[in-house]
Amino acid sequence: MIVDVSNQIFSELFTLLDGMATISRPNQDNPLEYPYVTFDDFDNGDIADSKDTSGVKYTSIGFEIQIYTKGDTRMTDAKELRLLIDEKLSGEHGFLRTTSQKIPNLRDDSIYRYVIRYEGIVDENEKVYN
Repeated sequence: MIVDVSNQIFSELFTLLDGMATISRPNQDNPLEYPYVTFDDFDNGDIADSKDTSGVKYTSIGFEIQIYTKGDTRMTDAKELRLLIDEKLSGEHGFLRTTSQKIPNLRDDSIYRYVIRYEGIVDENEKVYN
């Protein structure tokens, strides 16, 4: 059994950020509006030690979120979005934030770009451990 909570998390973030930022999977090179947030899962692997005759009990899951903002308040806007996202993923769900940093936006340096990565172990009942 594959434990996959990425669609659930994406939907929750979509609702959380509604009216504040556009959120999508990372497939749009030039967003039409800012702030813009991308959400992608980068890991969904079985924990081998948790496998028995009924299947895998635990899965390692990782998410990457990128925040893009523009304008005079771009840093403040990005940090406000980061806080909301972190309250949802770390606070409510229990994922471990493993990366949280500004990175250069090479295409356009007027765009502030911030990346956050979360990881956790999720059991068959969708409980998160880290």
